[in-house]
Amino acid sequence: MRYYNNSENKNIVEKKRFETVQNHRFSHLSKIAFFLLLLAGLTLFSQASIAARTGNYATIQSIIARDFTVFESVNLTLSNSSAKEIFWPVPYDVERAKIDGRDAEVLNGSMVVPLGCSSCNIAFSYSYRLERDDEEFERAISSDVDLDELTYFVALPQGYYLISDKKSPSIVPVPYKIQTNGRQIGVEWKLSSPRLPQLFLVRFEKEESKESLATELADEVREGIVWFLMLMSLLTGAIAGFVLHKYYLKRFRETDLPFIPKSLLTPDELKVIGELRRSKGPVNQKAVCKSLDWSKSKVSAIMSSLAHKGIVEREKIGRNYRIVLKKEVES
Repeated sequence: MRYYNNSENKNIVEKKRFETVQNHRFSHLSKIAFFLLLLAGLTLFSQASIAARTGNYATIQSIIARDFTVFESVNLTLSNSSAKEIFWPVPYDVERAKIDGRDAEVLNGSMVVPLGCSSCNIAFSYSYRLERDDEEFERAISSDVDLDELTYFVALPQGYYLISDKKSPSIVPVPYKIQTNGRQIGVEWKLSSPRLPQLFLVRFEKEESKESLATELADEVREGIVWFLMLMSLLTGAIAGFVLHKYYLKRFRETDLPFIPKSLLTPDELKVIGELRRSKGPVNQKAVCKSLDWSKSKVSAIMSSLAHKGIVEREKIGRNYRIVLKKEVES
């Protein structure tokens, strides 16, 4: 067995400590190199993915506010365009047209979008106002560059919902998806190689609140009560008029007035009374039909009315009637 003195033991310990420190340093350097290589690989992979996504893409968002102002933003990714600028058509008279936060130029209904790059990403926005009574959003999207993919999103105003109508669709064309965040309804389309111009249509209507429904119900009840009272008034007046008419005729028949007012007689009744007056005595009902050239049914109805009013007296003789004038007409 070999024994070490103190100096030898000290040298051995220092040597082992040095080897341990070197091993730790090598381990840390290896980890750092590994992470650097991993980061470089991820960067190359992302660049390769971006390079693989070649083409022209457009993402558009139209947010409709409660006052029917539309805030529209467009994000363009162009890889297959060598143009120095493009003209992006905008609807109506746009307000606050901006590109990357700077005021943009609008010429003849189109925004002038400068490119100056073979592959670039440009975002711009603008706003315009809809007609409030339409409750219909219609947007025609066109571009002077061919798009490989178009994504379009429309958010309805708060408090509005899609119209449910089987006769005509509320969304044109068929959407990719419909979603909501609890306050607004959103409609999204995704079109591959779209044929522009493309028309998008969303029909919506205002959701009635409980207060408005209660007010409308109260108005309907109030209107129903008014109509009921009017109907009852008309019915009461008709009944009262009928009763008074019967009472007046009864009183008139019971009186011994030698004449009858013309206002109570019809023109046909006056003609019959004139014919009876010319006969100066009882007359046959068939003779009245012949002299006036009227039908038997018409003369019979008039005679019944005059008899009911107490103006004539009818006496049936066989299949005919004997008529006697009892009262004269007021001259």
